[in-house]
Amino acid sequence: MNFAELVAKEREGLPKDELFGLALSGGGIRSATFALGVLQFLAWKKLLSRLHYLSTVSGGGYIGSWLSAWISRYDIKTVEADLVPPPSNPNRLNEATQISWLRRYGKFLSPDLSFFSADTWLIIAIWGRNTLLNLILLVLFLAGVLLGPWIFLGIYQARYSGAGFAYWPVGGGHVFLILGTMLALAGLRNKKPLGSWLGIGSAAAISLASMIHVFDLRKDHLDTSFVLLLGTGLGLLIGYFMTRESSHRVLAFIRVLLCAAAGAGGLWIIEGILSRIAPLHTSPSRFLIPILLPQLVTLLYSLLVALMIGLAGRHQFDERREWWSRIGAWMSIFGLGGFMLAAVCILGPVISIFLYENVALGIATGGMWALITGAGVLLGRSPTTSGDEKTKRPIVDRLLPFAPLIFVVGFLILVSTGVFVGLNKGKGFPPSLTPTVCLDGCKYVQTGPSISSIWAYTWGEYG
Repeated sequence: MNFAELVAKEREGLPKDELFGLALSGGGIRSATFALGVLQFLAWKKLLSRLHYLSTVSGGGYIGSWLSAWISRYDIKTVEADLVPPPSNPNRLNEATQISWLRRYGKFLSPDLSFFSADTWLIIAIWGRNTLLNLILLVLFLAGVLLGPWIFLGIYQARYSGAGFAYWPVGGGHVFLILGTMLALAGLRNKKPLGSWLGIGSAAAISLASMIHVFDLRKDHLDTSFVLLLGTGLGLLIGYFMTRESSHRVLAFIRVLLCAAAGAGGLWIIEGILSRIAPLHTSPSRFLIPILLPQLVTLLYSLLVALMIGLAGRHQFDERREWWSRIGAWMSIFGLGGFMLAAVCILGPVISIFLYENVALGIATGGMWALITGAGVLLGRSPTTSGDEKTKRPIVDRLLPFAPLIFVVGFLILVSTGVFVGLNKGKGFPPSLTPTVCLDGCKYVQTGPSISSIWAYTWGEYG
């Protein structure tokens, strides 16, 4: 039986006259209000009594259930007559009681809306409670995220300060580098969504390798032959999977060798950078190492992937080229994201201390932030930003998108400052100290707030 025959068979059991159905869509109390006007118009035209079927959803269901309850208590003709409002209905001076009741309790969340009404204060209490709970959850989540860089900095400090954690496995980051490469190759053989998650896991493992490199810095970082061997092996593996479907076998072999050379050279350069940075552990600027180095190494790995894609050439499938490009993109995202997270975590307290020590500037900045945030909320819901050419204001429309960004930046600074004060057990802001020398011990002089003073205050390196 085809579809046409099925429809014809269903029609056999239906009345022979024309069928009339009405569907009321959703949209809350606004759709219910609009649907009431539709029902009154149909009643005025004597069409409501011809209704065979009523379909409703959400706000339409609100008005639909009201209509069905009314019809169940009376008959459809009576309801149709009473729905017509005056003056179109000569038999009524006022609208029906059922309609008046509906209008009176249409604001079902707050039927009696006045200043001294319990309904009004109940709405305020519910809104305040829900807003406070959501804000607490948001602040706790952001605080947990911003606590991550401090944990990383604490491990770094313990690793090189001699206070403990002195042992670290040589080449630990390379284990995760190999793991990331294996996950990337496994993702090539799996379709979505598993393949996508393997790609993200690959980029995350390589980014973690970049972080672990920070804990394994030394002048004689690793044997050069091991680095070249590891880079060559990974390059051969990646190059083979990039070009194995190529029909030009000789050219593909050459491209695999080029990828191997790129892998060896890339790892050799990265290891050289790490060994050059090792002596900076005793310098006043050593706090920049755990902030910048992991992100720098991650970006270097992503550039190395891009180089191998170019060396593999157009003899690989577009799907594979897109896959490796996606791996590089995720690595760049992790690198830039880590840098921005560390910047907010460290610079937030520095900015707060600076504004705290300059009271007038701090009050002006805080007031401006609150003013821009409030203006963004009010203008965002005003007719001047509705898109109507008659009410459109070009200046407002161009400045309004910056309001949420300014709010987010200020909010993150406040949360990062709260995390910093919490880590220091509520001792408040540190004195404005800047290191002058860090050999056997750091000496600090009174200057202005800086990242180094934040570092010294957190790890107790000032006297």
